[in-house]
This record gives sequence, structure tokens and C-alpha cells, in this order.
Amino acid sequence: MQVPSSKNQQEDNQPAPELHAEVENLSNIASNIAIDSEMQAKIQNLLAQIKKSLRQKKLSIEMQRELAKLLSLMSTLDYSNPQQVDILDLAISILLENKEDTSSNQNSNFPEKVSDKNCGNLVFVREARRQIAIQSREYPNPFSAIIKGTGGAYNRLLSGLSWFFIIFVVCPLLGIGATFIVFNIFDFTKQDVNNQQKQTIKFEAKLNQKDEEIITAKELSNTFRASLSRVNDELKFLVDEQEAAEENNIFVPLIKIQDIQKNIEKELKFATKKENAEPFSNLEATQNRIAKINPTEIEAGNQNPSQLILFTDWFVKQDLFFISLAVSMGALGSAISVIVRANKFIEQGKAGESDLFFTGFFRPIVGMSFAIFAVALIESGIFSGIFRITERENRNVYLYMAIAFVAGFSERLVEDVVLKTENTLTGFNSRHDKLNK
Repeated sequence: MQVPSSKNQQEDNQPAPELHAEVENLSNIASNIAIDSEMQAKIQNLLAQIKKSLRQKKLSIEMQRELAKLLSLMSTLDYSNPQQVDILDLAISILLENKEDTSSNQNSNFPEKVSDKNCGNLVFVREARRQIAIQSREYPNPFSAIIKGTGGAYNRLLSGLSWFFIIFVVCPLLGIGATFIVFNIFDFTKQDVNNQQKQTIKFEAKLNQKDEEIITAKELSNTFRASLSRVNDELKFLVDEQEAAEENNIFVPLIKIQDIQKNIEKELKFATKKENAEPFSNLEATQNRIAKINPTEIEAGNQNPSQLILFTDWFVKQDLFFISLAVSMGALGSAISVIVRANKFIEQGKAGESDLFFTGFFRPIVGMSFAIFAVALIESGIFSGIFRITERENRNVYLYMAIAFVAGFSERLVEDVVLKTENTLTGFNSRHDKLNK
């Protein structure tokens, strides 16, 4: 095994850049904040010890990180409470006292791992830092800590779960709800417009009917005027003949009088017949026009909807609800599974470099996807012998809720299911090969 060179050892023990920034920040705080002389001297003593240790470059990487986290609390300390400064002084002193033990192991092959073992009080330092953060109320609002993902391990895990729910559950549900509201408003508006169009057409039909009646009345008036004019001419002729006859002692022939009477009766019958016939014919024509206008202009679009509209209506009414149900219940089940096993994930996070935020965010996605897959299998008819659903309208909502929840809660089994499926399809033991690698 190759032993790392002294140059690499020196690079591994270089102080973190953020540690220098925290030291400078601490210096500014000590000089700007109005505190008593005793506390001022204590802070200056801490600064001198930290700078000396950094110049000697005898702090391990893990100790440098912990020291930087401790110094980051200085901006949130309550300097009127000396207990917090005493705890901080004690924690930093314990870290700096371990530098001698750490320097003796710098020539080892794994300086970082050895330094963690040599610093036996590192757990105490971390707990002290956590208590200082709590006492200084660094995160006074728990909801803010969950949304921002700041604070302890539980906050990081819950923050990931919260953002998962916001992105994959709350936002889709709000989007679907907004879509339904928009469709309902559009449908209501469309019905209202159709009703207004019907009323407008009826009103126009009535106006047309009145116009026809007015036109008919004018024609009848003209007819009567013409008939009366002809009768007047006949009567005028008869009066003239009668006056002439009286003056000359000549009588008008009877035949002539009978012809004039026939002409008058003929004109009266013609006018009366036209008066009785034309209003009914105009009314019938107007009603026929109304009967032709209503179905063609208003209902033509509803009688022949496009295929896209039919598919959209069918998908929204039939499948979208059950897909949303599978997503929401699968997410809920997987989130509960993650919360139940929170301690396990926190221990894994402490052992490795995994971030609990991503654990809380991505683990429910696995359960949600597994729930959608389970519902899709049921809908495909593979388990028709177990779930007999003859029609889509007869689908049991509560059955789908239970299946999606159990599938989401079983997100821990997804890896085993995938491995068994892989083994069945390929004939190889994927888990054994994975362990060997």
C-alpha cells in the first residue's frame, strides 16, 4: 500500500476556507458588540487560541468543520447570557486540546478517520453546539425551519417530505382543481351564451312577426284604398248618371245599376278574402323560420363534437380522478413510511455523507411511483381474477385508496421487487453480484 506523501498530508490538513471567514466574523463581533470587559477578554482569548492552532495546522479536517460550525453560532448568541459563551468556550477548548493527539497521527494512512477516533469528546462538542443553537433560538419558527431545511436532522428530513408534498401532491391537486373550475366556468358561460342567443332569436322572430304584420296591414290598407277608389268611381258615375237623368227626364237602365252593384261586391269580397288569408300565412312562415333557426344555429356544435373533446371529457371524468387518487395516497403512504423509519435514516445520515433532505424528498417518490404502478396493473386487467371490475363506473374508490396507500407504504420493498424481477428476467443473482462488487 502506497503511503501518501507529506505534501498530500499537508493538503489534507489545510484549514477549511470557511473557518478563516468565521474567525474574521468573530473578530468583527467582538469589536462591534457592546459587551463587558470579562466577556471581551474571554472572546479575545478564544480568538488567540484558534489563530494559533490554525497557524500550526494541527487540526484535522473533521475538527476544522466542527470548529467552523461552532464559530457560526457567534452571530446568534445572547451576550447578556454568560452561560452560552461559557458552553462555547468549553466546546472550543476541548477541540483545541485534541490537537496534540491529532498531530501524532498525521503520518498515518487515513488521517481523517484516525482523528475522529482520537477526538473522543467530539460527540460532546456536537451536542454542546446543538444546545447553544437551541438556547440562542437560531430557529425560532419551526415552520420556517421545515421550509428552509435548517436545524437538526429531523428538520432536514421533514423539510424534504414537505417539499415533496408541495411539489408532487399540493401543486397537482391545485392544478387539477383549477382545471375543473375553469371547465365549469367555461361550460356555465357557454350555456349562458346559448340561452341569450335563444332569447335573442326569439325576440328577433317576434320583431320579424310584427314587421310582417305591419307590412300586411300596409298592403291591406293599400288594397282597401284601391277598392274604395274604384267603388267611389262607380258610385260617382252612378250619381252623375242619375243627376243627368233627372234633369233630362231619362232613367238609368236597370242592367247598368246591376253591373255597378256586382263590381262593388266583387271588390269587397276580394279585400275581405285577402285580409283573412295573409296574416295567417305570414305567421306560419315566421314560425317555420324559427323552427329552422334554433337547431341549426345553436345546437349544431353540440350535436357533432370533435374527437379531441370526446377524449378529453372521457379522460377527465374517468381516469384523471383515479390517477390523482393513486398519486396522493401513494405519496401519503410512502411519507408515513419515511417518518416511521426516521431514526434509521438519521443514523445512516450520520454514518455517511447522505443528506437527509434528499432522503425525505426522493424516498416518497419511489413509493408514489410504486402506487401508480400497482393501480395501472389493476386497470390493465392482469388481476382480473381477483379484482372483477366489469365497468369503469363500478370501480371502488376506497379499494383503490387502500391499494395505493399500501403500495406507497411498502416503498422499502421496491428494491427487493426490482431485484427479484431482474433475477427472473436475466437468471442472475443481482444482489449477490452487487455485494461482490
